[in-house]
Amino acid sequence: MIVFSERELRKVNLRIWILSLFIVFGYIVLIWKLYQVHITQSEKYRELSNSQYRGTILLPAHRGEIYDLNDRMLAFSEDIYSVAIRPEKVKDISLVADILSKYGIEKEKVFNAFNSGYPFAYIARKALKPPQAQALIRELGNLKIRGVIVERETTGRRIYPYPEVREVVGWVNIDGEGADGVELSLDEHLRGKPGYLVLEFDGRDHPIYYRILKHVPPQSGGKVKLTIDALLQAQVKELAEEVLRRRKAEEVCVMVARRDGRVLAMVSLVSKGKQFGNTCITWGYEPGSTFKPITIAAAIDSGLPPYEKYFSGPTMRVGGWVLNNADDNLYTTGWETMEDIIKYSFNIGTASVALKLGGERFQEYLQRFKFYQLSGIQLKGEAPPHIPNYLEDYSRIYLATSSYGQGLSVNVAQLLRAYLAFANNGLMPEELTIVEELRDSSGKLMWKYHPRYRRVIEKDTALLVRKFLREVVKGGTGRRAEVIGYWPGGKTGTANQARGGEYRYYTASFIGMFPIDDPQYVIAVRVNNPKGKAWGGYIAAPLFREVVLSIVSLYDIPPKPKPKMKIPKRFLRLKSKKAD
Repeated sequence: MIVFSERELRKVNLRIWILSLFIVFGYIVLIWKLYQVHITQSEKYRELSNSQYRGTILLPAHRGEIYDLNDRMLAFSEDIYSVAIRPEKVKDISLVADILSKYGIEKEKVFNAFNSGYPFAYIARKALKPPQAQALIRELGNLKIRGVIVERETTGRRIYPYPEVREVVGWVNIDGEGADGVELSLDEHLRGKPGYLVLEFDGRDHPIYYRILKHVPPQSGGKVKLTIDALLQAQVKELAEEVLRRRKAEEVCVMVARRDGRVLAMVSLVSKGKQFGNTCITWGYEPGSTFKPITIAAAIDSGLPPYEKYFSGPTMRVGGWVLNNADDNLYTTGWETMEDIIKYSFNIGTASVALKLGGERFQEYLQRFKFYQLSGIQLKGEAPPHIPNYLEDYSRIYLATSSYGQGLSVNVAQLLRAYLAFANNGLMPEELTIVEELRDSSGKLMWKYHPRYRRVIEKDTALLVRKFLREVVKGGTGRRAEVIGYWPGGKTGTANQARGGEYRYYTASFIGMFPIDDPQYVIAVRVNNPKGKAWGGYIAAPLFREVVLSIVSLYDIPPKPKPKMKIPKRFLRLKSKKAD
């Protein structure tokens, strides 16, 4: 029998007490941890447990279709397959290359993927249609070839049946995301909302598809209907391509719009390099004489008498600068009415009118015509305007040159929208549109274009400016734009363009409408840096004429009798007094 002294007994009791204390503390910690796991943090540990054998598979949404004005399908998606390789599992790469070459896949791509150094590499993305993919899978299976993967691309392949409309419709990248045009600007509407599957995975991390725990189906993308007419776009593009080739120009763009702001065609061509965006909006330029009707409209609307004669050159000195009329074999008597200033395109006459109008008033009308704002077209990358401040002390020279379209920069869409005010008797649509309506995947209407107008000039002003535009075509600088029976009116432009800080080349342009007594269509033409004569009346006006002929043929528009363009009564009285 072991006998402890009192001192030793105290030591043993102390040790037992300390050990008991540790055991009790351990139980407390264990109970607290169990409380956390089962009560306060149960959701966290449940998710952690589930993640060991559960997973999520993304279900991409079907991308919506794009249609033209007449419901022709311009863009849609189809099933497509890619081919990939796991090099370590391939025994005979030459055999694989021979097999894939029968399906249009280059052998070089096969060897490059095999030698890439990666455990997984794509040989060809979105390369095989379903019948080809199925045939390849059967052939690989029959030959027991391992390491070659044929997989369905979740985003499919985008098909564009009308390549003539690509500069408007745009395109998607390899992953099915909008990269340009409407595909980019309306990507959120078109791409839809992806769904997902929550399901169990086995020990090899393979999904067990009969153990689906949650299924959220994808929502297909919406449908887009454009105002673009694919057939008209194709015809106009063919005409523009001929001018680009024959004139050896750098760029040609043509816009056709109805008077309510709906754009029917928006052709954009460049001769060098890959084209990004539509140059009708992405390229700002100095519009030249096509801007003169804006200046004259502002002057008439502000009360300057149109049939009074204004100094028209041939030269003028403003603030130490000498300005000239164009060297186009059109000579002035020195003083001209606003009608003849527009008809024969006198720079000095337009500058005289603008200086009499004043910078503050001129700037006010540029704001009315919304030249300080973008056109509203649903495309990315629109070039902003660059317009001087006409209220500065040194602004007289800017005012003079801007009046005839030099020294300021706008884009074609902005200028076309301004001309719509002349077509609509002084009312201008707030924005242009290439989108007619948006629908969800079930066809339910989500948005539709309804034009909103603002009055920028009085009706009589618009009517008189239209008369001037008709005179340009009848006997002025735009005679090559004439179409008997459809009686267009418009304005030529030949503008010097800056590059690298210096004026180096010219742009020929024409903006007009028809029929001039009740305009239904407005057309803008720009030809950048053509070789040879770069006059708007010589290059752009004939292209305008051909576009008019395409429109009347496509839409079966009958000819009309020659219109009588009358001077509004209040201006007629002013003209009579001046004659007296």
